[in-house]
Amino acid sequence: MASWTHALTGFDAHRLRHLNRAPGFPPFVDEHRALIAAPRERVWEAVRAYGEALARDRGGPLPLLLGTEPRAGFAVSRREPRRCLDLEGRHRFSRYRLTFELRDGAGGATEVVARTFAEFPGRRGRAYRALVIGSGGHAVAVRGMLRSIGKSSRTTGAFAPVADGRASLPPSGVEDSRDRFKRR
Repeated sequence: MASWTHALTGFDAHRLRHLNRAPGFPPFVDEHRALIAAPRERVWEAVRAYGEALARDRGGPLPLLLGTEPRAGFAVSRREPRRCLDLEGRHRFSRYRLTFELRDGAGGATEVVARTFAEFPGRRGRAYRALVIGSGGHAVAVRGMLRSIGKSSRTTGAFAPVADGRASLPPSGVEDSRDRFKRR
């Protein structure tokens, strides 16, 4: 894990190690990014609205089956307008945090970085992790979140190139840590 954390560009590896040791903070799971051709204010409004929608109780049987707290599955735990939004929740098999960080991109674009932190205690937690994380379902869901945020905030359908010289984003405009880095 340590060599992989050092490979995460744009994220302070020291900070990540500190967060993984912080009391009450679940371990890092993954990171996904989208560069959205829209100004930060517009992207912030899309992130804020998306986070609030995730924190709204929609009813149904899944929260009862999983025993989610809060019932919606997420609660907004931190909000710094135009910078970041953190969501937290828990259920029978996991305790988790999803963070959205906004950064300035090239040509007036905005980069959204979504990071997941979670712990999966016990045998059932490990089985749940294999089902959700190991299957790739979590990555698909987070990339879908970023696409939805992009659609809500974009002024055009195109994504700007990444400013720091990395390769352009895939056609979806969404990139995740597993696409760019290999565990060493």
